[in-house]
Amino acid sequence: MTTDSQIPPLKKEGIKRPRRRPNDELLREVIQSRAGIVAAVAQALGVAPRTVRGWRERSPRVRQMFDEAVSDTIDLAESRLLQGIKKGNVACIIFYLKCKAGWRERSEVEVTVPKAQEIQEGIEQAKRIIASAEGAGLINNLLAIAAGREPGVPLQ
Repeated sequence: MTTDSQIPPLKKEGIKRPRRRPNDELLREVIQSRAGIVAAVAQALGVAPRTVRGWRERSPRVRQMFDEAVSDTIDLAESRLLQGIKKGNVACIIFYLKCKAGWRERSEVEVTVPKAQEIQEGIEQAKRIIASAEGAGLINNLLAIAAGREPGVPLQ
């Protein structure tokens, strides 16, 4: 495995970007050591992430290197998850059950909605009240209260 001291430093440290892709052995080790994360691989090699993505898109071998690194990282994460489950870590247990056993958290809310006919009748009744003289007085009182005046006092 390649150590950080064997990986070329970043461009900002004074090293020019490589003109070509590194050899497969070095590239594989960098990809593995960076868990197949494009930005981390690019930083380690002193190139832009789009350069690494270009290598991956153009080369089936490089694509396979990334796929293997990601697969290895997933295997590591799963093994750590199982270790947590064996130790009785409740968060690990719940996560596993949600992912593998279809567990879902549900909030049940009961909503009661009046029948459409009752709603329509209420709307019609409100329209009649508003249209009546009594309704006009109620509206004026509400407007007065909203404006901070005493209800029933005429405007000046």
